Amino acid sequence: VFTDHLIETANVMIVSLDARGRVIRFNPAAETITGYTLAELEGRDWFELLVPRDRYPEVHEEFEKLLKAGIPQVFENPIVTKAGEERYISWRNSEVTRSGAIVGVTSFGIDITERKRAQQALMESEESYRQMLEQSPLSIQVLNPAGYIEEVNPAWMDLWGVKEEELAALKDSWCILEDEQVASLGLMPLVKRAFRGERVDLPDIEYDAGPAFDEAGLPIEGARKRWVRAHLYPVLDAKGDVRRVVDVEEDVTERRRAEEKFRQMLVQSPLSIEIHDPAGYIEQANPAWMDLWGVENED
Repeated sequence: VFTDHLIETANVMIVSLDARGRVIRFNPAAETITGYTLAELEGRDWFELLVPRDRYPEVHEEFEKLLKAGIPQVFENPIVTKAGEERYISWRNSEVTRSGAIVGVTSFGIDITERKRAQQALMESEESYRQMLEQSPLSIQVLNPAGYIEEVNPAWMDLWGVKEEELAALKDSWCILEDEQVASLGLMPLVKRAFRGERVDLPDIEYDAGPAFDEAGLPIEGARKRWVRAHLYPVLDAKGDVRRVVDVEEDVTERRRAEEKFRQMLVQSPLSIEIHDPAGYIEQANPAWMDLWGVENED
């Protein structure tokens, strides 16, 4: 009687099957999860009704493999409820024997559907993140709270001339918070703000990766010098603590070179050139224009 009471009041599924897989016992928790009553299932084949072979052939194949070594103590599989909904159940199984022969099995099941869905959502989220990182045309490096590299994308490796086989050592040696070049450029206070939890946009800078990697004790033959515009933003945990800092870098080298060529053309042109802003005011003028109109720099 006490055992019957435990079965009836248990908050986990309890299902007893005979040696042919037909339902013998089915507690209220199992009825709630499956939508079936014991009266509807008693004497019927559990597997064919709730785990139909045509829908889940892999479950039947896996279970049959496990049966060759005896009834598996632990097993997870989906079931189809009376309403047609798929639920995932984690089972713990116990053989029922009589005179040394297995005459059935009693299984205790926990509904892990929500956990499975959360895991699937996490996997999909991680895959989306991985695809975004890999396919981004912008250079991305993810830094840990100490300032060392956790991961980078192919665009970052191309930007700074780092090869795949050099990356592991670089992760262990280079730290943005100890980078003398970052400090000499006057950027360290801004970088540290990102590690304190602020989003930071850095001004355009010309950064030479060669000396920076040399200082970290890891000379990289193909390291490059580039103009970049960087945006740093922290990734916070539920407590608001910084777990990572993401550094997104846009290569603006070609634009800066084009601007420099234009500046040189403007300065060296023998023709008078003036450039106006949208409001009609003079924005730039070259020496030839100033000579033409007798304007001094201070004017």
